Amino acid sequence: MAKEKSEAQIEAEQDLEALDLEIKRVELETAQLNLEEARDRNVRLKHEKADRTRKNEQRQSQLATDRHNRRVLRDKTCSHRQGGSPASPFKGKGDSALNIFNMPDGFTQLVKCVICRGEWWSPHPSDQATAQRPEESAKERDARVAKYKSDLAAFNEIKAKAEDKLTIEAAQPMDCGVTFTTTNTETGAPVLRRRPCDSYAAA
Repeated sequence: MAKEKSEAQIEAEQDLEALDLEIKRVELETAQLNLEEARDRNVRLKHEKADRTRKNEQRQSQLATDRHNRRVLRDKTCSHRQGGSPASPFKGKGDSALNIFNMPDGFTQLVKCVICRGEWWSPHPSDQATAQRPEESAKERDARVAKYKSDLAAFNEIKAKAEDKLTIEAAQPMDCGVTFTTTNTETGAPVLRRRPCDSYAAA
């Protein structure tokens, strides 16, 4: 009887071990499935985040483009003259709404319309130099000089409209009152620094 009980106990222990192994195998499979699911979820979340970032950048770029296009259209349709109505503020026929500002660097002028808020900056004087710069080719130099001449002609045209005021005093440029100049310590020659307006498109 003791021998049969011992065999039964051994058989029960073997069954328990087999059951324990099966439980561990199932737990391992479950853990592997959970890991794969977590990896898939992480990949999906990364893709969704990248997609959201890309769409947001596209929206921001489109908004900037739309804003620029609206500004260009507004600048082109504005008469830059006072006397417009609330319904049609850009169609004034009165005195010039353009003002000229002498900037603190001593060589930059800004023409600004108080109606459409358009801005026109004078081109940088150093861009008219016909000497070839170390980093540019002859073709690039010619393009730079040609662009300077074109920009200067456009600026002078809008500046002439700004000077079309009722009085000589009103046509005078507004001065900030303070001029900051930079000179070369060795030669004493003035240094014309690049301006923020040189790095973005002006009207």
